[in-house]
Amino acid sequence: MSNIIREAKKHYYSKQIENSKNKMKTIWDITGTLTGTKTKNEDIHQLNINGNINYNLQTIPDFFNNYLFITGKIIVLLIRIIIL
Repeated sequence: MSNIIREAKKHYYSKQIENSKNKMKTIWDITGTLTGTKTKNEDIHQLNINGNINYNLQTIPDFFNNYLFITGKIIVLLIRIIIL
């Protein structure tokens, strides 16, 4: 019975993602639902980057994208080191 429920949930969430216009947001919403965490949306108007307060609304997302990209690469390298 639990396999049937698991497959039904998998199908349900897959359909939600497939039919979504903003797939990343939908994935995060589903993750929040499944983990029981609530998202807290706050606008960021300034960010301290290397000791400098930055207000540029293009630089801030670029900084986060770069940070997440580099963090992802580091995680992949660490996984490869641990597995090999």
